[in-house]
Amino acid sequence: QLLPSRSARAMDDSLDDGLLARCRRVLSPRRMLQRGEVSGALGDLGTFLPDVVALSSVMGSALPAASFVFFSGLWNLVSGCLFDLPLPIQPMHTVVAVALTEGLTYPQLVASGLWLGAMFTLLGGSGSVERARRCIPVCVVRGLQLGLGLKV
Repeated sequence: QLLPSRSARAMDDSLDDGLLARCRRVLSPRRMLQRGEVSGALGDLGTFLPDVVALSSVMGSALPAASFVFFSGLWNLVSGCLFDLPLPIQPMHTVVAVALTEGLTYPQLVASGLWLGAMFTLLGGSGSVERARRCIPVCVVRGLQLGLGLKV
């Protein structure tokens, strides 16, 4: 009986490692302190904090800013450890832009975040994102982005 090669065993181990091993890999200082990781984190921080400040100034005490920042960070860590991918915050920029321009209330803001998460789960789990990408022309997507950007 042939034994699998060392690289094949290593690949199987990396695909089948547990949550604790993935957390160690994702949170290791050697990986986290690379130039790309630091610049990406600071880039997202530079767009996330203005969103929080703008929402706090518009919604006042209705928006628990400390809880908002804490749970955003917590979910970034959870998604990083579970999927070994960064959590994109661009969809929430869209929610913030609509909240600021349309005057959404805090419950409406929370509901939009929940609906957005549910839709991403449904679209991602069903494979519909790839089908939509093939069907919707890029110019339509860019037009929507431009319209939302001009609204803000």
